[in-house]
Amino acid sequence: AGTAQDQTYSLTYNAAGQIITRSISNTGANYVWTPGVAGTKAYTVDGLNQLTTAAGATITYGDNRGNLTNDGARSFVYDLENRMTTAPGAPGVTLGYDPVGRLDTIVGAITTRLVYSGSDLIEETDAANNTQRRYIPGPGTDEPITWYEGATTSDRRFLLSDERGSVVALT
Repeated sequence: AGTAQDQTYSLTYNAAGQIITRSISNTGANYVWTPGVAGTKAYTVDGLNQLTTAAGATITYGDNRGNLTNDGARSFVYDLENRMTTAPGAPGVTLGYDPVGRLDTIVGAITTRLVYSGSDLIEETDAANNTQRRYIPGPGTDEPITWYEGATTSDRRFLLSDERGSVVALT
């Protein structure tokens, strides 16, 4: 009841009900998004429910608040509110927050400002406040369903979510 373009996701869980592996069939299908490597990626967690390895990379939590401080390739810094403020490296990124704690500025090679309607992200602008992207919110917080690239409605993309609610593909 499918086509040659169908994909199948297989998940395995540990005793705590956490997803520890995800296998994808037919990664050569004609989709905009494909995983970096076909097959299975293994993840391990510790007694604090923290990832310790992800697809072969060692994950560390080096501060006393349990924050991820290194993902095997990059280091991360947090403020006193446990909000990530920097992700050094190439091209280092600095994150800024508005008075209610929402991410509102991303400064790296370019500057991006985020605009909200209530708790929903609705727009991204550049440093000169030119619209770069607009979002149509879905039924819940942080569940956008449509993304318009640029200031017009001619470049529309739909966001597709996986079993965890994470956006994993665009149409």
